[in-house]
Order: sequence, then C-alpha cells, then structure tokens
Amino acid sequence: MKRNRKIRKQLQAYLCMLVMAVQSLTPVMQVSAEEVTTVDVSAQAAEAETVAETAAENAADAVTVSDAGTTQEIPVCDITAGTLDEADGWSLNDEAEYGYKELTIRKNGTYRLTGSNAAGYNFYILVESGLDAVKLIMDDVVIRNVYGESTIPAADSQEPISTYEQQSDPVKRDHVPLILESDTEVILQGTAFLEGNDTYATAIWGDNGSSLLCEDGVFHVNEIKVSYVHIKDALLWSRYVDGERDEELEYTYMRAVSKDLDLESVWLGGQKYDVSGLEIQIQYGWMEEFMANRVNTPAVEFLFDGGILYSYRFSKAVWEYKQVAPKQEHYTVIYEEDGYEVGRAYCVPGGNVELWPSNEEAEMRYVVKETGESFDGCNVAEDMTVELLPDTAYGIDVTINGEVHRFARGDSLPEGYFYIGIYENGSYQTAYDCRPGKEKVVVKKSMQLLALRCGDSADHLEFMIDSAEALDAYSMLLFEDYQKNGVKASEADLKLTKDITIDSMVRAGYNDGPFYGTLDGQNHTITLDLTVDEADNKTAAGLFQRLAGIVKNLTIDGRIQVQDRSIAVGGIAGIVCGEKNLISHCSSDVDIYIEGSDMRAGGLVGRVDAGSLQISDSSMNGMLVANGADNCIAGLVGYFDADSLQIDRCHVTSVMDITSENTIVSGIANELANAQDMTINNCYVSGEIIRGVYQDKGLEIYGLAYARESDSNSRGTVTNCYNDAEEKDSSYGDLPIDTVGGALQTDNCYYVEEQCEEKPELTGVTEEQVKNGALCYLLNQGNTEDPIWYQTIGSDLRPVTEADGHAVVYEKTDSETGKKFYENAEGTVVSPEVHKYRYVDMEFKTESNEVTAYAVFRCENCKEFIGEPAEVTIERIEPDCEEDGEIIYTATLTKDGKTYTGSMEETIPATGHKYGSWELTANGDGIRVCQNPGCDEYEECDHSREEPYQKVVSANDCIPVDYEATFCSVCGLNISDAQEQESHAYVEELIAPEAQRKSGATCEEKAVYFAICKRCHRLDMEHTFEAGACTGHTIWEVKKYKWNKDNSCDLVYECYECESIQTKKMEVTRTVLQERTCMQSGKYVYSAVLEEDDDDVYKAPDKEVKVPATGHALAGGNMKFTEVTGADGKPVVTAVLPIHCNNDNCTYRQNIPAIVEAGKDTTTCVADGTVTYTAKVIWNAQTYTDTYQVKTTKHGHKLKSYVAKKEATTEQAGMQAYYTCKNCDGKFADQALTKPVTDAELAIPKLTAPEGQPSQKPQPGQNPQPGKNPQGGQEPDVKPEVIRQKDGSGITIISKKKKEVSYTGAKKTKTSLTVPAEVKIGKKTYKVTKLADHAFKGNKKLKKLTLPKSCIYIGTEAFSGCTKLKTLTIKSKKLTEKTVADHAFKGISKKTVIKVPKSKVDTYRKLFREKGLNKKVKIRAI
Repeated sequence: MKRNRKIRKQLQAYLCMLVMAVQSLTPVMQVSAEEVTTVDVSAQAAEAETVAETAAENAADAVTVSDAGTTQEIPVCDITAGTLDEADGWSLNDEAEYGYKELTIRKNGTYRLTGSNAAGYNFYILVESGLDAVKLIMDDVVIRNVYGESTIPAADSQEPISTYEQQSDPVKRDHVPLILESDTEVILQGTAFLEGNDTYATAIWGDNGSSLLCEDGVFHVNEIKVSYVHIKDALLWSRYVDGERDEELEYTYMRAVSKDLDLESVWLGGQKYDVSGLEIQIQYGWMEEFMANRVNTPAVEFLFDGGILYSYRFSKAVWEYKQVAPKQEHYTVIYEEDGYEVGRAYCVPGGNVELWPSNEEAEMRYVVKETGESFDGCNVAEDMTVELLPDTAYGIDVTINGEVHRFARGDSLPEGYFYIGIYENGSYQTAYDCRPGKEKVVVKKSMQLLALRCGDSADHLEFMIDSAEALDAYSMLLFEDYQKNGVKASEADLKLTKDITIDSMVRAGYNDGPFYGTLDGQNHTITLDLTVDEADNKTAAGLFQRLAGIVKNLTIDGRIQVQDRSIAVGGIAGIVCGEKNLISHCSSDVDIYIEGSDMRAGGLVGRVDAGSLQISDSSMNGMLVANGADNCIAGLVGYFDADSLQIDRCHVTSVMDITSENTIVSGIANELANAQDMTINNCYVSGEIIRGVYQDKGLEIYGLAYARESDSNSRGTVTNCYNDAEEKDSSYGDLPIDTVGGALQTDNCYYVEEQCEEKPELTGVTEEQVKNGALCYLLNQGNTEDPIWYQTIGSDLRPVTEADGHAVVYEKTDSETGKKFYENAEGTVVSPEVHKYRYVDMEFKTESNEVTAYAVFRCENCKEFIGEPAEVTIERIEPDCEEDGEIIYTATLTKDGKTYTGSMEETIPATGHKYGSWELTANGDGIRVCQNPGCDEYEECDHSREEPYQKVVSANDCIPVDYEATFCSVCGLNISDAQEQESHAYVEELIAPEAQRKSGATCEEKAVYFAICKRCHRLDMEHTFEAGACTGHTIWEVKKYKWNKDNSCDLVYECYECESIQTKKMEVTRTVLQERTCMQSGKYVYSAVLEEDDDDVYKAPDKEVKVPATGHALAGGNMKFTEVTGADGKPVVTAVLPIHCNNDNCTYRQNIPAIVEAGKDTTTCVADGTVTYTAKVIWNAQTYTDTYQVKTTKHGHKLKSYVAKKEATTEQAGMQAYYTCKNCDGKFADQALTKPVTDAELAIPKLTAPEGQPSQKPQPGQNPQPGKNPQGGQEPDVKPEVIRQKDGSGITIISKKKKEVSYTGAKKTKTSLTVPAEVKIGKKTYKVTKLADHAFKGNKKLKKLTLPKSCIYIGTEAFSGCTKLKTLTIKSKKLTEKTVADHAFKGISKKTVIKVPKSKVDTYRKLFREKGLNKKVKIRAI
C-alpha cells in the first residue's frame, strides 16, 4: 500500500506538468540539476510531449515541483561548514555547544547533503512523521556520531530528550545519524557512510510504518532498523538489517583472496562511484560487512588500492571457475594448473592482481607461461597466462601435536592414528580416521593436526592416551559430537598409557552429550589443575563433565577450585547420567575447593542425574573444602537423584572442612529423592569432618550417609560399614554428629564409642577393638572362608576391604580365661606401621615481624599431623594516596616430587594525600597539588565556601606600597583586584605547574604555561611559554597491520586522544624457516612487534615470504679418465667431466659421463705401440674434449690355424703346409711361428703330365695329406663324424682328450628344446661346450630354447630363420668376443626375448649386438 501511494503521487506530479505544458506558449528550457527554471504557461500545446519527457527525466534528480509552473533547485546542506540553503521544507538547529547539530525535514521533497561531521560534533537527520516522498541525495556524506553521550538537552532542562522506541529498544537521538518517524518513506541516493555512537549502534532507525529505499548508489551503514527495506540498483554494506525486505533481495558475503584492501571505487551498472571515503575494507578474506543488491543488478566491479579489480559476479563464480570479465579497461591474468584453467584475475593497466591459490593449496610457484619468468602479481601491463607449478624445493609442513613434520607432496599421513584438523586459533576443523583399512589422507597442503594413537581393535574405536594433549584432542572430538560411518567419538574407549597432568576437563558435547565409552587408567594417575568460576558458564566440573560409561583402574590427583553457583563438582565426573555407569578400582586423591551456593560436590561424583551408578573398590583421600550456602557435599557422591546407586568396598579418608550454611554433608553419599534405591555395603569413613559454622546455621553432618525422608516407608540400606571419622568444630574441638540421616536403615554397622554416647541404638566399638581385629571379625560376621574385610593385626590400624597385603582375622578363645581374642593365620608377616601422609594446608606464623610457614600433612592411617617448614617469598605492592597496598607471602614446599603452595596477604593502608601550598590560578581560583610521588591529585578553591577577610599587605619587592587586600578564608590566598598594581619579576619557569598551566600537552603540541613571578608566584596572564613534551599519540583502536614490500611493518591505529589515524613503525625480526640455497627456495617468517611504554604489546600477523633459489653457478673442470682391465684382459677406458658450483657453502658436484672413442692400436706382433682414447662431453652449450693414451706391448705371434699341404697337379699349382698368426695373419713354416715364409716360398709349381696321360684333378672329398693340426694333434684322416642321439640331435666330438663335443642341431619338429650340458657316447660322458655354426638355422617350429652353462661358444648364424622363437635362455657366464662368432645372432626373430644371468645383462647386450643382434630384441635377467 505504501509503495502504491508513492507511485500514485508521482503520477499526479507528472500529470500536473503535462497540463502546464499544454497551456504553455513558448519553448521550455531543459532543467539542469543545479539551476532554477521557470515554465512559461504560454508555450504551444504541440510541445507538450517534449515537456513531459523533460520533466520526467529531471524530476527524479534535479528539481522539485511546488506551485503551478515553478521548479526549484535542490537545497543543499553542507555538514562540514554547518550551512543550509534556505528552503521551506527543512531547518538546521545548531547546538554545537552541546555537541550536536540537528537537521529536521518537515515536508516532502528532494534534499542534498554533502561533507562530514569530522569537526567533532554529532549530526543527525530527523524525517518527521507522515512524510512519504522524501529523497536524500548524499554526495560523499560521512556522519560518524561518536562524540559524547546523550548531549541533547530538552527545551527547559539539562535532561536528555525523550527517546524513540522500537520493540522496547530505546534509541538515543544523538547516536543515530538518520531517524525516520512513523509512516515515512525515504529514498537514499549517492554515496554515504553512516555510523552510530559505537561500532555496532544503529545508524538508520525507523518507527512503525517507516520505509527506506536505497537506489542508485553505494552506502556503508552499520545497522538498519526500519519497518521496510528496499534496494534498487544499489549496494548496501551493513552488519545488520532489521525489517521486512523484498523477496528478490539477495544477501551475500563477498569472498576475496587479499586482505586489508581499501575500496576506492565501485562500478555499478556502468556508473562509477568514488567510495574512497566510506572506509570499506577487505578483512580476513571477506568483505567487512553485509552486502545486498537486487539479483538483476548489472555486474558490479570493485577497484581496490593497488589496482586490484574485483567483480562481484566473478566472486560468486570463483569456485566454479566460470569467469565474468569486467567492462572497464583492464588486463586479464589466466591461471593454469596441470594444463587446465583454474581461475582468472583482473586489474587496471599497471595494477596488481591476486595470486590465485592452488586447488590443492600446496606451495606454488607462479611462472608466466609465455616467457618462463616468475610472477608476483604486481604491475600487470598485458594479458597473460600464469602457470601454477608445485615448488618442488618445498616439502609440505604438517604440524602434528605441536611439532612440525616435513612431508613430500603426495605422501600419506601415517596409519594407526586418528587426526583432528584444527584452525590457527586451535578450534576444531575436521577429523580423519586413519586406522588401518580406514581413511587414507594424502598430504597436499600444510595442516595443523592433533593426533590420537589408536588401539589394535579394528571393530571399536580405541585411543591410547599418553599426554595431556592427547586427552585434550579427544575432548575436542567429544565436544564436537564427532560421528562418521557409524563411528561415534562419544563411544570410544580410552586407555591411559602414562601419568599425565591436565588443566582442562573432558568437555561434554553439544547438547550436553556425555562420555559413553570406557576409560581404563591401567593404574596410572591423572593430575588435575582445574579452576572454574561463573565466567566459564559451566554446569559441571571434574575429569569428565558428564559421564555415561565406565571408569576403572585410575587415580585422580591434583586440585579442583570452583567459585560458582548451581554446579556439580566431582573428581572423576561432575555429572553421571547414563543408564548403567560403573566406577571401579579408582582412587580420588584430588583436593576440591568450592565456594558458592546450590552446589553438589563429591570426591568421585558431584551429581547423579539419571540411570544407575555402581561404585566399587574405590576411595576418596583428598581434601574437600566448602564455603557458601545451600550446598550438598559427600566423600564419594555429593547428590543422588536417579534410578539406583550401589557402593561396595569403598572408603573415605578425606579431611572435609565445611563452612557452608544450610548444607548437608556426609561421609559417603547423599540421596535426596529415591532412598530405597541407595545401597551402601562394606564401606568405611576414616577421615576428619570440620564444622566451620554453628549447627543453628543449618549445617547438617552425617558420618556415613544421608537420605531425605519421604512419604513412603521405603528406606535405603547401609550394611557392614563403620565410621571412625573425627568430627570437630572450627577450633578442632570434638563435635558429636549423626552417623546416618533420613530414610536409611543400617545392618551390622559400627561406630566409635564417642558417636554412641547419646544414641543407644548404635553399636559402638572402642579404639582397641578397631586395632586388635575385633571390628574386622564383626564386620565379616564370623565368615573367615569368604571374607570381605581384612586386617593384619599389628600392622593395619583398622579393617580394610583390600585382600592384597592384608590378612584374614580369626576369633580365638583363651583356654585359661575363656576370653575372646583375635589373630591372623600362623606365619602372617606383620610389616611395621607406615605413615601415609597427605597435604592438608599451609599455616603461616608471624613472630618478631618475621613470617614463617609450615606445610601441614595428615596421616591417613593414624591421623597424626606433622608440619614441615616451607620456603617463603615476599611480594610487596606499595600503597598510594587512595589505594591500599599489600604484602603477599607465598610459601612453597617440594616433597616426594610434588610441590605444595599457599599464600597469605597483609594489607598496607593507603598513605593519604599530602598537599602542598595553595597557588593562584589564571582564572583566579586557588589550587594545591599532592606532593606524594606519582600522584597528580589536586584540590581547588573557588573562594565561595566562606566569607573572605581583609588584611593589610605590607610593601615588599613586588608591592610598592602597603594596601588593604581581600583574602580567601579557605585557601588563604590574596584575591584582591589591587594586586594588579604590584610589580613582579616574571620568569618562564615551572615553579607551580598546576597553577601556571594554561593548556595541557596534546598529541602533537606541548603544554602552555603562564609566566610566574619568582618571588610571590603571581601569574602573568599576558605572557605564556611552552614546556615539557608532547604526549604523543596513544593507541586506542588498531585499524590494521600493514606489511610493506620491503618487509617493514606499520601499525595503523586510531589515536585515543585526538581520534586521528596514525602510523607507527614496528620492530621486525626475521626467522629463517628454510635457508635459501642454490637448489632450494628460502622461506622466511617476518614477525613485527611494537612495545609501548604502558607495557601494551602489539603483534602483527606473521608474514611468510618465499625467496627463489639462487641457482647453481656451475663450472666444468678437467676431464677425469679411469682405466681398468676388462674381462678379456684388455684395458677399458672411461671418462667423466666433473661439474662443481662456485657458490659459497655449496657442495654440489656432478660427473657427466663422456663419450670415449678408442683410436688405432699401433702395436704389432713384434713392436710396442699405443692406443689413444678421445673423450667428448657437450654441456651447457660448450664442448669439452680430452685424450688419454694407453701403452701396449708387442703381441707376439699367436697361432691361428694350420693349412695343410696342397699337392700340385697338372691342372693347378700346389702349396706347402704352413701356419698362420692370429694377430698379423702372417704365414710361418713352423708351428712356433718363428720362420716366416712368403707365398712364393710356399708355392708348388704345377706338375707336367706325361705325354699321352690326362691331367690329374683333385677328387671330391679327398683329404689333404696327414699333418699336424694347430693344437699339435694329428690332423684327422677323415672329416669329423656327426653322431646322432636318440632324440635326433647331432653331436660332433671336438676333443676326445678334454671330452668336449659340439651341438650341431636337432630335429626341426620340436617347439621347445633344452641343449644338454652333457652327452654319452658309448660309455664315456662328454661336455657340450659349443653350439655349431647354423645349428638351428631355418628351424621354424622352435619357440623356446635353453643353452646350458657349459656352452661357451656360439657359432655363426646359429639361430637364423627361427621365426617363431619367443624365448632364448643362455645360462653361460663365460661368453666373450672371441667365443661368439661374428654373425652368431644374425637373422634371429625381432620378437625373441633373450634371458641371461642378471650380472651379464649389460655386457651381453653390448656383445650380442656386436655379433649381429637386432636392437629391438629385448634382453632380460633370468
């Protein structure tokens, strides 16, 4: 309805203008925004449409329409100057003397405001009720109402004016810059910053029916509270908007990577708004405040200092990587990772961009893709693509339980732990279950983790607690109610593996979720150091806040101190609330101190709220001290109000010191609702209960237990128990108390005689009966076969329920006297009585002004007290004139590894002021200043409290003649006007500073003082001088910490005194996390601290800086050659080029292998020679070469072969038999190769055939004449015979003497074949040492072939044509260049895989390829 009414009024205005245009006779001038225009009603009607359009365009911004035919310029209010254009619709009330100025708007219309109220007064705008068409155009308006409190007076009083109310929230007018009274509609345009009295106060407030429309502008408003809020083509930053909003209005926090950036301008819908004065910042990764704008608003762009351009739509798309480019002139930086675009950033030309974080947030390097140069995001002058590369010089630092561990990127967190990820402030972030078979967490970024070591159970969550940090970590899981995949932290089991000390509780989870698991202390101790007060807002305190599970085998020690109300306190649990709870074999040695009201405290449990609790074989031995009122306290369970409580075989030896009114105290437990469900069996109390208030104060003490009386006759039971506790009042006198109270019945219970004096229904025992075993026997009711109570007579002072170390008591009868006596079984070892002292308190004594202290201990067994002297330290706090001082005495004693402390305070009264003489001030008042050091208090006298008196002043150096003067009766100063006739000796000295001071020192100016007469202290009111120092600016509010590019840091702050923004340089230190080296980037952390004189310390967030690696300064050295003897006896020469780094402290060394080529060997059989090896390396665009020579000795002739004599025929010449040299191919006549011969000498001429006979021709197969073979044996007369084996393979005997044969081949039908290592010929065994030439040539069936270790020779083309051979296994390790024929592997299939001994893979690969093996054939190890 409000909106429709507004539209209707606008239409009426437009219609009015149209009518005027129709009636006009002359053209209408177009109206500008700042001028007055009169519309001539005589204009032609034909121009009506043009006039209407012109009026509509200007009506929104330029003019207001009043009387028919008249437009008016927009009136302006200059807030800075405090001036206002006169207009009928508003007025300015200037009350600067009261600290404010008030602008009141009384009529609808358009108004313009400029400037700010920085001059030091509050400024507010009031729009009166019922105005529904008010437009406020803000031209960079800044209104910050931060001056003073409630300074606006009513018309005829000094009281503040009445307040406006909305939902019972009063608003003081001088706090709120813009106030809309009821039923108002206001439009804001332009740019403005509005702030109330403090950071979170309302800046725009509206009464019922108020409506606010923000349009065409940018507004920074702390809080808005109006009935209706609308936004059109505008941006609004506000921490809080209270009121009905448009449904299409969207609200979002704007994410940004950079921090602490000042917003300079905003482009909204193509229009630029300069907002540099609106104090809008990016902080902590988000826009500082709440942002709202319509969904259909065009793209919004932000320009920050440093030239960073940021698009709002871009920020929304940032996680989806859908980019929206800004419309204004800009450069685009595209970020790529692993070849994919991950994001874009924009900036104005020459500006900066944000460095895009990696998806995995690892340490990254930023490299310009086109040039390879590093990129820092600054001074961008072109479009570019930047690659995000992982900085391999970095490991990833992961902090685990406070220790930094370095992981390689991609490593996983160790198994067997439960990890909790935490934020920098230590709060919970996430959790990882890294038990075997559970989660695998790959380290991709730096993390802060807490680690809990898990137990071996795979089915149930179990944690091993070995430190306070581990228990804190579990407490965090419990508090967060962690549960995932059916695993609940609250149901985990805990095992304590060592003694620990903690200063915090295992907290309950959200919604008070308790611990449901089992804590097994494994006989270890947890020492508590807990302090709780009302500020902590806790309902329970103890090791566990809330317990719904099992605790066993645990000792609790230490101290719990609580100052609160309505809280439950227990050593093990503050509150027990599960269906079935168990505390077993636990000992509470903790000292509990409570002060407050309505508290429930017990040595083990404070309060049982629900379910059942069973406590067995446990004890409370610490102190229990209580002050306050309306409390409920017991040795084990302070307060029971649940289904059932059963306590078995427990005891209490505590000292309970109770100074609490209207309080119930019992030795074991208190029940206040269900007495029939409380059962106590076989327990005893043997401590001390001290009453600190008289019984008429409502303190009720029960030695064993208490249960509240109820209407039903049901009663709880106490069975087989005894109480020999000492009950005393505060002066340690004996104090009779009740042993049990309320609805409890006892069975076989016993009490010390003193407790039974006035209670004949009780069964009393003497101290002797307690010691001699009689009580023990009575408690067992004569059962010695299966007893519960034990006592070693002579050693134990009382019965106990622990069997270990204690003996059964038997009743005996003296045969002579018939008297009963008690003893243990024969042979029982009686140990000497041992004191078991526990600390009680620290007592101080003052004698002869000397304070001494003693730590008081009490034996749990015999109740003896001892005192041990403690060391006393003294801290003295001096008093001042008004505040008391004190002396604090602290006593400390260390005993058996534990430290005990106590303190006593002594008050030192305040000194009171010691004022000096009165002095006359510049305004004529009297003043006297306290002379005590450090005190600047003073008293003033205005001379009006008593009637003055007259006295003659005698002439002196300052007074020329006597005159009668007037004196103040209070301060005694001369206040007569006649003093102006005096003659004084004025000096610019500080003689009476407080009286002389005209104005105090400010942040930047010194104090100003009046000159003073050095004789009579009269002030010269016409002459002033400066003295002292400026106060300097004082830090009030830190605005930001500004790190500069040179790694200096500035603290930007608001001054407390002058409220100006100031900067101070901070002291910066650098910590090296990782040294910068040739190959490793450096990582530095800069820390900035500023320490002020008032001991305030300001610390900036640390700045982490990466410095790129320097890179090696590499240089090459001289080639290094290595010569070794190869397996064949020949020299093997290798070479490397040594590379080193010339940088200091760099040990980098590298050897680059060289290509070595051997030259010609000049050695002959008869002369020595050399082989020259040339090494070559191409490195770093340079070629390095060097040579190395190896001397060789003459070979000597070496027999190669024997060539038999070839007889000459008539057809061809013959040849004499000869021997050849393997090295030089020379021919010799003798086997010793000593007689060289030529071919001519060996030649045998052809025979001449006798006439008539045919020529002689050699016959096929004819052998040469017998002769010696090269080995010296007789040359065979016939060709060697091939011997066939049963499997069809062929064998040829090489040497009968060595029994060696050659394998010549096999049938070509076999697909798999293993050549035997040995064969039998007749009765003799021969070794297969050779694979004959062409042995398997052309075998197209063979797929798999194995050669034995004995085969040391492979003939020519042994495998040629074996097209289907897939695997060739060679087991021999003795193949050499000489034993493998030149073309041995020629023609082998390219698909064949050759398997050789592992040690020979590289050697054989090279050898076989030299012997014809194709490079595509693979050679692998067997």
